[in-house]
Order: sequence, then C-alpha cells, then structure tokens
Amino acid sequence: MKLDKNDIKSMEPVGKTDKGDLYHVCCKGGLNLIVEKTAGGEFNILGSASHRAYSRHQAENSGRKLQFDESLWKSERDDLYKAPREYLDSKGNKVTHFTHEEWTKKQKESNRDYMGNPIYESTPQNHYDLASHHSKMAGKARETERQLKTRPPEQVSVNDRHNAIMRNLMHSDMSLKHFQMSGLSHKQAHEEHAKQMDLHHELQEGTEAPFQDYALELAFNRANPDKKTPKGLGWSWSE
Repeated sequence: MKLDKNDIKSMEPVGKTDKGDLYHVCCKGGLNLIVEKTAGGEFNILGSASHRAYSRHQAENSGRKLQFDESLWKSERDDLYKAPREYLDSKGNKVTHFTHEEWTKKQKESNRDYMGNPIYESTPQNHYDLASHHSKMAGKARETERQLKTRPPEQVSVNDRHNAIMRNLMHSDMSLKHFQMSGLSHKQAHEEHAKQMDLHHELQEGTEAPFQDYALELAFNRANPDKKTPKGLGWSWSE
C-alpha cells in the first residue's frame, strides 16, 4: 500500500516498537492504520481497518513487540467510541462496529475462538456423530449417482454426474477422518463408513451437521498435539 500526504488526514504517535515508533494514521477515506516508522525511516503497516480498534488489534497480533501509550490511546479513543456504531457498507448492508473489548466478550459468550470458530470438545462420541452424519450424506450422493445412471443419457448432464460424485467423495473424506479421530482404525473407519452409508434414508433432507468439520478437527489437534491428524481419503480439499 502506498500513501502520499494527500491521502492522510492525520498522523499521530501512539507508542513504540523494538525497531522504532508507532503511529496511528487516519486516511481521508476513513481507513485507520497502525504504522511503524523504523530508525532508518522505513514505514511498515502493522494493522489496517475501517475501525481504529480493529487496526490496533491487527497490529497486536502481527507478532511484533509493541508498546502502546495507553493514556494517549485512551484519550484518542474517546471520540471514536462516541461515533455511530452502525453504518451501511458499499452494498447497502447494515454493519455494526464493536470495540476490541466488546468483540472479545462477544466471542467468549458465544464460545468461539478469536477467528470465530466454535469451540468444541474432542470426544469419541462427538467425532463419531459427525462422521456418521457425513457417511449418510455420502450415501445420499451415491444414491443420486445410481439414479442418474438409470435415466436416458439425454436427460442427464455432465454437471449432474460430476456434482454427485464430488459430494460423495467430499462427505466420505470427512467421515473417514472423524471416524479415525473417534478411535477407530483405518480399516474399522472404512467398514463403519460403508455401514452408515447404507443408512442414508435415516437422515432427513436439510439436516445440518452436529458440528463444523474444521472446528472439531481443531479441537482434536488441541487435545492431541502429538498425534497426526487423520487424512480421510488422503488429500486436502483446499488443494
């Protein structure tokens, strides 16, 4: 990001870093920056947001050693907190601002981590329940594949087949992973997965998963720091 003096509304010192001084920069467009100015004159942006408290929060999580002038920061924040707490974004949607303290409290009350992920307990039953859900979802996708094969070719698109196959693979991957997290061996996980797939009719359409896959996986990693995370079918869906 490059800024010149025409972009800047104000620039005030708010603390120190291990390499220089900290500044709060308010841009004319409303963007708030926490910027480090090193002894050599180099400027490094450590945090940026439409809300000044958010820009400070980003800077504090940048991994750098920072020391804010709390008395100066508090006096600067007073006017900010008196500003309207709601505004419309570029698409006309209502957005509510929270201070860092309010956001932290809100996350704790809703039992979520700093990234907004639900905080679950990694137990064999929780992993089994999620695995069972995804097995049944995989079974529904497999049934869709079978039904498509019975239709005349001109009535079935390539996308229909592809979507059914990919849903089967995706749900199977998550199922096998969590069955193993529940304590089953690789072989036992495949056997249980096949059994639960055949019970797909027990799962009503639109039923939501009992847990979020990624958040429950995080819980497993927190509870088992010395164990490797099971990989399900053996690949990453982010690749």
